[in-house]
Amino acid sequence: MGDRVNSDFPPFSRVFVVCSKTHKEEDVKSAFQQYGAVEDVWMVKDRMTKENKGICYVKFDKASSAALAIESLDGTTLGGEPKPIKAMIASSKNSPIKTDYNDENARTRLFVVCPKEYTEEDLKLKFEQFGDYDYCNIIRDKQTGESKGFGYVKFIKASTAAMAMENCDKSLKAIIAEPKSVKFARDALRDAIRDGPGVPGAPPPRYPPSP
Repeated sequence: MGDRVNSDFPPFSRVFVVCSKTHKEEDVKSAFQQYGAVEDVWMVKDRMTKENKGICYVKFDKASSAALAIESLDGTTLGGEPKPIKAMIASSKNSPIKTDYNDENARTRLFVVCPKEYTEEDLKLKFEQFGDYDYCNIIRDKQTGESKGFGYVKFIKASTAAMAMENCDKSLKAIIAEPKSVKFARDALRDAIRDGPGVPGAPPPRYPPSP
């Protein structure tokens, strides 16, 4: 992919594909572009032989397109090859922590900023139009019960969550909520750097704690 496109923008728009060494860029692009605009396909090749390694990256212009492609194509076959491909969200090139956004619950939760007078029903009304969801949760002060001004919306599918993020009321500032495992790893890294010898540049928390 090189410098042709920004591989990490928007987040979760790049797909890592395990395919056959005989697959060509045209085979991959033809299959994936059914689910959205493909900005780039990078077939990873051996530096010495220049032969395909059987892995590639597909960059979409939207996270929802990448999610839909994964849900539709993971485990299917392409171009007459009998072996099914594997498709998953590619890790960010710039993250200091290995993030796991490919378990069944990853990328299905949105973190949203909302007025403190909002209730769960208000959030429901904002997001139910996008598809099946699991829950809407306003985070409240444990002592007073008052809203902290943010919450989470959990969808059934990652593609639905991404579609909601891209098209909901912009004042809600919706983003994909990170898995709790990532938060624990980031906090551990930050503490290690603070308390002893470590790597400079610990990343600051990006989200309030998950419920």
